[in-house]
Amino acid sequence: MAKTTTCTTQEADSLIPNGPESVPKDRLRMVYGIFYLLGICTLLPWNFFINAQSYFMFKLRNTTLYPEQEGYHYNASTATELQVMFESYLAVAAMLPGVVFMFLNTAATKLISLRVRMISAAVIMILMFGLTIVLARIDTDAWQTDFFALALVTIVIMNAGSAVLQGSIFSLASMFPSHYIQAVMGGMGMGGMLASVTNIAATAFALDKPVDMGFGYFLTANVIIILALGGYLILPLFHFARFHEEKHRRASMSYSRSNSYSQSSINEVSESEGECDASLMGSVKEVNTPMWPVFKHIRMYALCACFTFTITLSVFPAMMANIFSTNHGSGSEWSDKYFTPVTCFLFFNMFDLIGRTLAGVITWPGHNSRWIIVLTVARVVFIPLYWMCNVQPHSDFIPILLNSDIAPMVLTPLMAITNGYIGTLCMMHAPKCVPYEEVALCGAMMSFFLALGLGLGSLISFFTMNFLYN
Repeated sequence: MAKTTTCTTQEADSLIPNGPESVPKDRLRMVYGIFYLLGICTLLPWNFFINAQSYFMFKLRNTTLYPEQEGYHYNASTATELQVMFESYLAVAAMLPGVVFMFLNTAATKLISLRVRMISAAVIMILMFGLTIVLARIDTDAWQTDFFALALVTIVIMNAGSAVLQGSIFSLASMFPSHYIQAVMGGMGMGGMLASVTNIAATAFALDKPVDMGFGYFLTANVIIILALGGYLILPLFHFARFHEEKHRRASMSYSRSNSYSQSSINEVSESEGECDASLMGSVKEVNTPMWPVFKHIRMYALCACFTFTITLSVFPAMMANIFSTNHGSGSEWSDKYFTPVTCFLFFNMFDLIGRTLAGVITWPGHNSRWIIVLTVARVVFIPLYWMCNVQPHSDFIPILLNSDIAPMVLTPLMAITNGYIGTLCMMHAPKCVPYEEVALCGAMMSFFLALGLGLGSLISFFTMNFLYN
């Protein structure tokens, strides 16, 4: 067996005819825009479901006290058990399948082509959103528990597809310059912003008709996914995109041939050459690179990304969505109708997007800096601070020391901007730690650890909410 060799980004450039000076331009930043749109699509199920609180609170309301189909506003004092625990169940139903399927997607990089994974995942998401739209138009008052279970099953399937799509997109984006990963991360933040703004607009214009709000809300999400799928399908039309896939393919072929594992493996790579030319952007499976060596190179960023999202999901949205205005119940539209959509969902998604965008401009801590660990661990302080806010219902065991509307309006922007900034830096710096032919696997692995953090955080929130309510 020949000596194992790797290929740096510069060496990969040399594999392209005419050298790196022939790199085409991303004209009008169209490819960047497509990655941004794909980023919006990745967490769309999660973002739209957690922002649709008023819709689900209506669907799960106490129909004995509130039999009417219009004019309902959530009241913590009359909340049903399904209403109180919905966000926690939603987080678990969304994030645990995400972790499992993100891992399967990472393993599938060697078995199933990128194109098949991305298109299949997008179609599954479109179908599940279609079912959700239908449920919004059906009167489910007589079978609330069944609706609750069906909604969770839909969320599980939808987020399984979302996980595969997300991992595949990061694999693809890792073949491009690092700011294309930032485009995906920024798009994920923009997805949250769109969900928040759409929710507030639907709340304002649905005129106290939660069913109409839910229908328009989820229909918007489905249209965005269809547009994102269309964007991916036209990606091969851009010379810039074809160039970077070809660059990665040649680096992978060079890696396989230089390591000379077997004559048959070399023949497989050679045979794939024509297949790649016939169908760009994902027709070729990844080289057979072991996962453990890649993880050892990126472990600092993988674990920091995981811990960052664990801390965030331990309080968002389950706890933050249950922080009520001190004037709740006063009849004020701000306190009773808009406080949670604005201070929780809009503020979080807006400042999370700002953090993800800043990471593309300010890249401190730099590559391999240990300060990223310090910043990540420091965010633990947000958990006890949110515990002391006006979360309702609230256990007498933990005093409400931050009983002010100002508290969540200050904490949420700080929590969100650090989440977006640190998480994006980790995703951008990780591919720089591995040889070029391993960047696609690196992207899939980083996406898995991001999803693992979301899953762990959702589990923590589940137990935390039970602790606060008892």
